[in-house]
Amino acid sequence: MKKAGANIHLVASLDDVAWLLNMRGNDIDFFPLVLAYVIVREDSADLYVEEKKLNDDLHKMLKENNVNVHPYNDIYEDAKKVDASATALIDPMKMNYALYKNLPCKVVQGANPTILMKAIKNETEIKNVRNAELKDSVALTKFIYWLKNNYDKMKITELSASEKLTQLRSEQEGYVRDSFEPLHAFGAHAATSHVMAWTFYEILRQKQNKKAFPEDEKRLYEYIQTLDPVGVLEFARHLNTVFITYGSYRFDWLQQWALEKFKFNHKVHPLPVPNAKAEEERLKKNADFLWQKRLWQELIEQTGAESEGKIFGWLENTIERIRKNKPVENSLPVHLFLPFSIPPNLLPLIRAYEDSPAELNLYILNPCAEYWFESVPKAQFDWSENLKVDNS
Repeated sequence: MKKAGANIHLVASLDDVAWLLNMRGNDIDFFPLVLAYVIVREDSADLYVEEKKLNDDLHKMLKENNVNVHPYNDIYEDAKKVDASATALIDPMKMNYALYKNLPCKVVQGANPTILMKAIKNETEIKNVRNAELKDSVALTKFIYWLKNNYDKMKITELSASEKLTQLRSEQEGYVRDSFEPLHAFGAHAATSHVMAWTFYEILRQKQNKKAFPEDEKRLYEYIQTLDPVGVLEFARHLNTVFITYGSYRFDWLQQWALEKFKFNHKVHPLPVPNAKAEEERLKKNADFLWQKRLWQELIEQTGAESEGKIFGWLENTIERIRKNKPVENSLPVHLFLPFSIPPNLLPLIRAYEDSPAELNLYILNPCAEYWFESVPKAQFDWSENLKVDNS
């Protein structure tokens, strides 16, 4: 705090609160955290938490360390009462706007000091981490043994497998909870992106061994001849990322490339793209366009996706279900959460609701790393002498 030129510090991130006060709880699934805020002063601290969550031992420890307990929601009004002559240290990446706005004093921004402090583990912590990893390895080994000996004797689903792994972990001494929900997928539910990466790898390795190649793939062939197997794998992973991006923002390309070569056994609705033919003629002049197109077609062929509907079936099936089961009056609203923009492949899904009486709400993440209000003209906000905010 002193290094930052501050005499108070507001902590809003739960992991930092837990580490700072050595306090654990059960408010968040899979994390031993408590919903709380802390205002750290030079010789005391104020903890904002539901008091019923604190046992007698914790009350005693907090009192001995000059930590005053307040109702959880009082933080917003108490922030307004901070001395106007004070200087508050806040972490802009871990502070909500409402709390930030309530501060009447000068503000300096910086990472919470606890972030680096808690990254340095003492001998006890290191020992416990290793012990936890060892116990989890035992549970995982038992799980693999159980799976190998029972996959053909009983029905095992992703859910039942997850429950079994949790059971085996819970049998370990000192088990409290899983640190995250088991991530299991099998068959058609498996991670498609990983399948794509390894399929690209196999295709590229096959191309490395060919002596003849099409002229429009010359650039690709010449490049992969310079790669060892590790380099091919790295290149396959990069290609995987490229095609995942196409799947979000140029889904029409993937559709068209597939429809040129394959006849699908399910209905495909090509995305309408203005001037698509003219665009493709321009793209053909790009040295990387045609080999990427052929590579996508080879991927579909090797995975058998053209017959199983894996490439486009999800989109067509979802659209069809929406159209057949349109919400009626007084239906619950539909909430659609999106990344920083609306990918074109979702436009048909949104359009399927155009005649629906149900309310459709779109939520789009702000692409700005800082708070949104720092990206608009400051004149729209009362940031002048009234708040004495340091914008340097």
